[in-house]
Amino acid sequence: MNSFSLRYNKIVLRLVLSIFLFIHCSMPLQLYGQSSSSAPFVIKGEDTGARSGSVYLTSNKKNEVLFKMSIWGNVQYPGVHYLPLGTRFLEALSIAGGPLDSADTEKITLSTSTGSGVHVHHLSITEALSSESANPVLKTDDILFVKEDQTIRNTSFYMQVGTFVLSVAAFGLLLHQQSNR
Repeated sequence: MNSFSLRYNKIVLRLVLSIFLFIHCSMPLQLYGQSSSSAPFVIKGEDTGARSGSVYLTSNKKNEVLFKMSIWGNVQYPGVHYLPLGTRFLEALSIAGGPLDSADTEKITLSTSTGSGVHVHHLSITEALSSESANPVLKTDDILFVKEDQTIRNTSFYMQVGTFVLSVAAFGLLLHQQSNR
C-alpha cells in the first residue's frame, strides 16, 4: 500500500470517527433538550428537572380562585396544576413550561368530564394560535396530554443504528489497515 492511500485512509477514518462522535454526542441534546422557562411554584414534589407527579400552584394573587387540572406527557413541568379560572389551552401549556422538543404539537389530547361521561378533544397549537375557538377555556379536572412525536423517536433510533454501523465500519477499516502493515 503506497503512502498516498495510507494517508487517504487515515483521513477517511478520522472523518468517519468525527462524524460518529458529533452525531452520537449532539443528537440526544437536540432531540430531548428542554426549553428554559420559569417554573410554576412547586407545592409538592422535587424541585429539579421534569417532575412527573408534582403539584404546581400558578398564581400568587391574594383571593384568586384557582381550579385543578392535570397536564401530562411531553411538557417541561408535567403534573397537577392549580390555575386561575378562565385559563385557556395555550396559557396552560405555557404555564407547564411548554412542549418539549420531542412533543407532537399537532396531536394534543384534552379530556373533559361531562354529565354523560368523558369528552375527548384533539387540539393543535397551530390551530389554537389562529383561532380562539381552537383555544378552549379549561375547566376543573380537565386532563391535557401532549404526545411524543413518533417521527423524532424513530429518527433517533435510526441515527443510533447508523452511528453503530459507522463505528463498526471505521473499526473494520482500522483493523484492515493494521493487518496490511
